[in-house]
Amino acid sequence: MIDWLTQYMPAWNSLLALFLYWLPMVVCLIGYAIRIINDTAGDRKKRGAAEASDKGFYVPSVTVGTLVACTLLSIIPIVNLWSAIFDVSPEVTSSIISWFGRLLSVPLVPSRKK
Repeated sequence: MIDWLTQYMPAWNSLLALFLYWLPMVVCLIGYAIRIINDTAGDRKKRGAAEASDKGFYVPSVTVGTLVACTLLSIIPIVNLWSAIFDVSPEVTSSIISWFGRLLSVPLVPSRKK
């Protein structure tokens, strides 16, 4: 029994590390990077609209604190698993599902020309 544990335990440890730390970290880093890029583009549009108007102002959604929080959420071991499951994955999977839906929404019978 001890021989089996010493022989196969390193393989299980690396698999646990892969599925419980490394994959959620990669998912979080990619998901948060995409979210920050989209939010930054939105902030630029809001700032342009605010500068164009006389009484316009905007509140930026991406700050240094946002970047630090997303980094910490991605690299802290248990937190990145929860963030990957409940924060990043629903957004990523819904965009993938909608992309497949648009890809497969070709009608079998084309519509009639009027």
